[in-house]
Amino acid sequence: MADPSMDTREARPVGRPTTYRPEHCETVIALGKEGKSRAEIASALDCSRQTLANWEAEHPEFLDALKRAKDEELAWWEAKGRTGIDQGSGFNAGLWGKCVSGRFPTEPYRERVQLTGANDGPVQIVDLSKLSEEELDAYERLCLRLGAVPAGRAGADQGGEGETGD
Repeated sequence: MADPSMDTREARPVGRPTTYRPEHCETVIALGKEGKSRAEIASALDCSRQTLANWEAEHPEFLDALKRAKDEELAWWEAKGRTGIDQGSGFNAGLWGKCVSGRFPTEPYRERVQLTGANDGPVQIVDLSKLSEEELDAYERLCLRLGAVPAGRAGADQGGEGETGD
């Protein structure tokens, strides 16, 4: 049997050869300057978004280009919003807002709602399955008095219309 350390054959790469090219970095940044999304960039490079992710993991310069493209994309959308303000009824501000909040979730365009409990503490949760029958009855009476539908009660009227007797 031959000694494996003496094998002089060169290992061939497994799988399909990459279509990555360093010039893709310039293309990516240019597309970002046109406001293009990651999906549009992948389409322009004739690849999938997963391929973009693979390339950014393998090529630091491509990762940098994608980050730069995202900044350029944001700048493009912000410019559209800024010039659109002067258009009056010709500018769909609601659509613009929805686009930027969806495309840039970490930017301040998204309306954030945070629920807190008393004194900005955590929301308190009560496990109704651990309450006694008397405690459940008291909970149900309180909810009904407040005009709320008691949660988790078997037979409780969830529709708010009461029984019809049919």
